[in-house]
Amino acid sequence: MNSHSFFQNTECRYFPCHEGVDRRQFNCLFCYCPLYTLGDGCGGNFTYNEKGNKNCRACIRVHTPRAAEIIKDMYPRLSAMAGKRGAGQDAAAVIIFFFTVKGMETARLLAKGFEKEGMDTECFAPAALAERAGGRGQGIFGTPCENVAERVAADFCRGKTLIFIGAVGIAVRYIAPFVRDKFSDPAVVAADEKGENVIPVLSGHMGGANDMALRAAAILGGRPVITTATDINCLKAPDVYAKELGCIPGDPGQAKEGAVRLLAGEQVTYRISPFIMEDREGIWLIPKAVIVGVGCKKDVDGRALSDFVRNTLTAGNISPDAVMAVASIDIKKDEKALKDLCSDLNVPLYVYDAATLMEAEGDFEASGFVMDVTGCDNVCERAAWICAKRQYGAEHFEMSIKKTAGSGMTMSAAVIPVPEQLMDE
Repeated sequence: MNSHSFFQNTECRYFPCHEGVDRRQFNCLFCYCPLYTLGDGCGGNFTYNEKGNKNCRACIRVHTPRAAEIIKDMYPRLSAMAGKRGAGQDAAAVIIFFFTVKGMETARLLAKGFEKEGMDTECFAPAALAERAGGRGQGIFGTPCENVAERVAADFCRGKTLIFIGAVGIAVRYIAPFVRDKFSDPAVVAADEKGENVIPVLSGHMGGANDMALRAAAILGGRPVITTATDINCLKAPDVYAKELGCIPGDPGQAKEGAVRLLAGEQVTYRISPFIMEDREGIWLIPKAVIVGVGCKKDVDGRALSDFVRNTLTAGNISPDAVMAVASIDIKKDEKALKDLCSDLNVPLYVYDAATLMEAEGDFEASGFVMDVTGCDNVCERAAWICAKRQYGAEHFEMSIKKTAGSGMTMSAAVIPVPEQLMDE
């Protein structure tokens, strides 16, 4: 009988689409496997074809009566993989995994070194290692972990720096399903169990893995093994230059091409602007220079608000990546849509009371209705103005996007001037 956990479509021309399950027990609930995207961490019976794609013809994992239970058990990994990068960074910034008793001592030394530098760390080991160490009368340092793969998935997708005390291959296998690109992936570093070699594995520049490897090697008395071409040739890569300036590359392809040109001995020009570059002259770096002021009705949809803000910025020729803060009135501080917007843009929310907002100076489009409801005649423009002045101390800025209305929402954008062009020496 069909239910929330079992379903059959016997009229499907492919039924049953996999062999190895009794027709009466074949579960069609998950026609397309939710675990496919987990790569070799899905737990199923698959092979890779000559093109490197998974062939799951022999796998019946999600077609048994227990399919729903299996997916439920795997949900933490799926959830972590789908989660927004960088979200939930309220715990330790560096997560250390170790897999041997010798590795435990290296992890202990590394954690103490980071803590002296004021960096919070957490250490994890497989529960089986803790049991073996306990059986030999040895105390285990760190926290025993029943499922290291799930822990890695969650911390990777939260943007934590990951350090693996063990072979590089161990790190690669754990992080492989979640790797996206150099601009969103966190730093991943590997060190052998003696701490003699420390190797940046992922996101050497933007994520800071190269710097982390240098710091870890100094603590352990080991050797940092840096392999990025610009670093070993004593050149400053475009993404490193961008990070130092608090910017992000506007076009990853440009940044990559710039690195190639630097390695060839050529000079590279950088253009720094929050405005979308049309001429593409030089490498476009996007600074954090935009404050978005927002007003909205109660319980407005968060996705709709984010789309409205992003689309309005783009229409105004401003990159959404240039936003450094969202500002509004204090009665909206708990509005879920505003929190969702800040999470989407990965920026803080600043709120001000109506009296403070009314201190903003300028020609703002007033609304009698908004004044009656909030005590302020224009929330979005005034909030952006006050935030620029008080939060960032900006003496000069431009209200590049005046009050723009959507369905139950308004926004404006204040842009703080930045130098437009710099030449790499």
